[in-house]
Amino acid sequence: MNKQKAEVMFFPNGNTAVFVNRKQFPKCQRSWFKMFVDFLDISGIDIMNSKYTLPNGNLAELIKTDNGYNWRIL
Repeated sequence: MNKQKAEVMFFPNGNTAVFVNRKQFPKCQRSWFKMFVDFLDISGIDIMNSKYTLPNGNLAELIKTDNGYNWRIL
């Protein structure tokens, strides 16, 4: 199987952008922040009562939703 080369951009707001052959590749774009919070959750961390500091110094907050949670930058 030939794997494609991608350009991946990580943004300070927790999001990503993925490009393959200079075209955006949305199916691979996921929030790096949410992926890491999911990892913390399955590792036994109380994600709703933890503190999150983004690379630019801003704080992020998890918000409980009907489908689990979402997040926002404070």
